[in-house]
Amino acid sequence: MIGRSKRMRRLRRINLGMAVKEMLGRDDVSLRGKQEVVLERVISKKVEKILVVVSTGSRKSLMWIMPCIIGRGGGVTVVVILLKSLMGGIKKDYNEIGLGCLV
Repeated sequence: MIGRSKRMRRLRRINLGMAVKEMLGRDDVSLRGKQEVVLERVISKKVEKILVVVSTGSRKSLMWIMPCIIGRGGGVTVVVILLKSLMGGIKKDYNEIGLGCLV
């Protein structure tokens, strides 16, 4: 397991556009809307609280899944999902891509 500062340095070197293509296994996808701005804030040096309000279908899950995937090797990401109906799907998706998930 690597330390937080080493993990964050590694995350800051990632090309987010290429990472989303790699993660989804498709060349025809890209970050859209506020996703890139939010991800840049998440992996920036600054520790800050981030609140993002976006519409249904805007691929919100990418904003928390990507840092988990590209930052593998240490650290913990906490996501609070208020709708119980979404929890099973999130757990299934995480298990399929090899991320540990506690629901």
